[in-house]
Amino acid sequence: MILNRADRGFRCGGVRAGLIVLLAGVAAMAVVPTLIRQAVSGASDTIGWTDDFDDAQSISVETGKPILLKFTADWCGPCQQMKHEVFSRERVGQFVRASFVPVVADLSLPGSDGHTLADRYAVEALPTMIVVDPGGVELSRSVGYMGSDQLLAWLARFVAGGTGDGLGG
Repeated sequence: MILNRADRGFRCGGVRAGLIVLLAGVAAMAVVPTLIRQAVSGASDTIGWTDDFDDAQSISVETGKPILLKFTADWCGPCQQMKHEVFSRERVGQFVRASFVPVVADLSLPGSDGHTLADRYAVEALPTMIVVDPGGVELSRSVGYMGSDQLLAWLARFVAGGTGDGLGG
């Protein structure tokens, strides 16, 4: 009788263990392709963003470079897609670092400094990219996902003296 209980318990545990293994396998199938894609694409952000807007304004005044504000959040799918597919590209990083003072406003946590900037610039959707002058005056805005080429074209037109409006929102 003890053998039967143990045998039944083992079988039940075996079913539970099988379900756990099955669920873990399904989860791995969902996560592994993303991890591989990130590893292959060099998923680390190459920009070197700061989250200190006041410091960025000081640098902007000293260098004459406009400020590029990136409004993002951990829970924003298109934001994370841009992080891994656009901002990880070295050519994007080189262009942004050479032409702008990059600032990130992360809206992942309520009450963060990013929310103060989002209120100041009336950000209503993510991702939002805003170019501002050294005084903090908005010059151009793009709302929504942009690929590398689209982002670079928007920024290049702005740096070349245009407003950059018309791409991405």
